[in-house]
Amino acid sequence: MELADTEAKGAFAAMKTLRATPESAVSILRQRLPPAAVPDAKRVQRGIAELDSDSFAVRERATKQLAELQEVIEQLLRQAIRGRPSLELRRRVEGLLENLSAESLERLRMSRALEVLEWLDTPEARRLLDELAHGAPSAWLTREATAALERRTAHY
Repeated sequence: MELADTEAKGAFAAMKTLRATPESAVSILRQRLPPAAVPDAKRVQRGIAELDSDSFAVRERATKQLAELQEVIEQLLRQAIRGRPSLELRRRVEGLLENLSAESLERLRMSRALEVLEWLDTPEARRLLDELAHGAPSAWLTREATAALERRTAHY
């Protein structure tokens, strides 16, 4: 069962399987879809500053570390390129943002998991959506879980 299946047919079959067993579906999704963690702000700022280091190794390490946090630091990355950053800083931040904007398999998986939770609309599914909506405020997952809860409220 693979929600990130690039073939829609396979992913939809996985979603239907989850929908058929609401209790176990929520349990599985809770294990595999944790709320977005709030990153250490000082670590992020240091990483962004290191993107402009004179040392190539430091810039590469910072790029890799920030790439792991992209989902939750998108707004900070956008702030980093406002004004007049160096060409190197701009290039690296834009690269991180470009990777973020591409629909990744992980984001696709999360999107389909949220859709399953909306379909289920059980008290447990709503609780999990609420937990996800209380993750790092700037994270895509947090924003989408919040939107799912708002859609549910709008229907009732």
